[in-house]
Amino acid sequence: MAHFIKNPLIFRNQEDLSINVFEDSLVMYGTPEDSSGCVLRGYVDLNLSNLLITRGINLRFVGKTEIFASYKNPKQTYLLVDRSWPLVRPNKDKCYLPPNKYHFEFEIPVSGRLPESVQVPGGVIEYTLFAEVEKVGFHFNIQVGKTLQLKRAPHPISEAYLTPSVTSISWLKEQVFCSMSTEMPVYDHHEQILVEMKIRFLERILKIKKIEMTLEEIISYPTFDGTLLQNSSSIVKTDRFSFVFKPNLTCKALATVAIPQTAIYDSTTKYIRVRHRIIGKIIFCDHFFGGSELYLNLGIVLRSREQSELLEILPSYKADDEPPCYPGPSERENGH
Repeated sequence: MAHFIKNPLIFRNQEDLSINVFEDSLVMYGTPEDSSGCVLRGYVDLNLSNLLITRGINLRFVGKTEIFASYKNPKQTYLLVDRSWPLVRPNKDKCYLPPNKYHFEFEIPVSGRLPESVQVPGGVIEYTLFAEVEKVGFHFNIQVGKTLQLKRAPHPISEAYLTPSVTSISWLKEQVFCSMSTEMPVYDHHEQILVEMKIRFLERILKIKKIEMTLEEIISYPTFDGTLLQNSSSIVKTDRFSFVFKPNLTCKALATVAIPQTAIYDSTTKYIRVRHRIIGKIIFCDHFFGGSELYLNLGIVLRSREQSELLEILPSYKADDEPPCYPGPSERENGH
């Protein structure tokens, strides 16, 4: 049994255990299928004022998914990773550590197949790094943990990042043509989405009471039995009023939709999926249409800060230290 603490504390035997990492946000480049992973670097400090008898000191990396999206379904937990590495390994059953300050540096590999960290109202994907001192007898183990963020930045050289988005529809036996488009398919939190609506009516004057543009956030959670729980919410809405369009002319309406800071960036993990779309709603007000409504849906991608930075500067895989300069064949023959 381990006594878990989130911060270093001093116990009855005056142990002071802490864990530190050089970067608590790990970025994976590419999809889970083609990412090579990364290396987590840090150190563990153990300050002892008295003799410590231990069965070992270990480092443990745990990742899990918890889904509690619906009160009708029980809480679901998936274990993503659980790996351990020894920092101190006893010769037999136990070892003795005299009073001293101990410093353990570590480098551990993190698989590129792991999903990124996600936190939404109905679930979470989280990773924690633990340092644990195993005590002998009936004493509680000492354990400290540090939460890590695993983020994924897809490769930017993709058609999805370069091609504008557009959707179109015809209505009433092709008497009404509508299209909705955005300048880009991918946006950041601080940006505004400029949405253009084009409408053409073939025979008579078209009167529109209102056009609504809504940014919708959709979060879905697959369950154990294969069903898909889905929650959607309108996070921002923009209205445009009083439009009169003449027949055989293509008219357009522009609306700006601001992305709120509370929006969650897109995620395509197999456990929690987050996506966004623009919903265009046209409300007609003349007698011919009788207050009918027409809807258009256009998907967009909301990217994270790491994904935005990757578009500006591609990752460098250059090592911190240059490799040694090995002698050529002629130098080896001469004994150099």
